[in-house]
Amino acid sequence: MPAFGIQLEQHFWSGRVDRKFVPISKILQPVLNECVTPVTCYWSLALLLRDEDETMLVFQNLHPPVKLLLPIWKALCAFTNTGSISPSVVLRQDDLHKHVDQDGAVDS
Repeated sequence: MPAFGIQLEQHFWSGRVDRKFVPISKILQPVLNECVTPVTCYWSLALLLRDEDETMLVFQNLHPPVKLLLPIWKALCAFTNTGSISPSVVLRQDDLHKHVDQDGAVDS
């Protein structure tokens, strides 16, 4: 429920499910990061939280394509009222096609 916060779930093969609820008032800003390693490049979605030293990754063991992350990031920005979206972070739709191929992999 956007008015209250977001719930993150992690499902395991054993059937165990870890849930973590983050109140909307605790989220400072959602961040869309480009992660570059010596072997690959991928995008991740993280949350900057009040009174926390580290960011919280939304997808910990999964690297969805940026085409799927962008609408989630925009919705989180709207729900957290972080109307100040930095132009260096925002990818326009035509920029997406320059950086992302058909499989959702990011071109380097």
